[in-house]
Amino acid sequence: LMEKENAAFSRSFVQDADPMAVASEGKKYPNSCLYRVYAAGFEEFNTHAAVSENPGHKVLGTRGLRAFNAALDRAFVMQNKDLNSWLIFLTMAIAGGPFLGLLGTVWGVMNTFAAMAEAGEANLAAIAPGVASALATTVFGLIVAIPALFAYNYLITKVKGLTLDLNTFVDEYSVKVETTYG
Repeated sequence: LMEKENAAFSRSFVQDADPMAVASEGKKYPNSCLYRVYAAGFEEFNTHAAVSENPGHKVLGTRGLRAFNAALDRAFVMQNKDLNSWLIFLTMAIAGGPFLGLLGTVWGVMNTFAAMAEAGEANLAAIAPGVASALATTVFGLIVAIPALFAYNYLITKVKGLTLDLNTFVDEYSVKVETTYG
């Protein structure tokens, strides 16, 4: 959804010669990280823009351009943080799942030895419960870690693409504002 809205917003932004003209279209892009960066820049622009000699035309001085670019950078960082914020849970599942499985394996082996010691002999009835619990926890750890690994790799690729789009948009927006209003 975010990628679709980013693409639609980007098309709208590129088509209009005035970089500030698409501000009114915000309701069309509630999930677009590009629009959120755009809105931060638009707000900063309105704070620092001054009316020029031409009626209806605004200009942005050197200080205003620096403030505008700083607002874009700040919004870029915030969007990047938001995009990456949930990946930590997948990272923990990838790293922790096998260790939980290993812990269960060790626990199951310990139970097996305890059952063998209690029974006084190594028979199937004494060994089976411990081995079963060891295998079950190993499987559980892998069931958690393997899908998390695939999901993480898929999502990190998507996040990298979105981050590149954001970075490109920040540069385009900055240049367009500087060219039009600087």
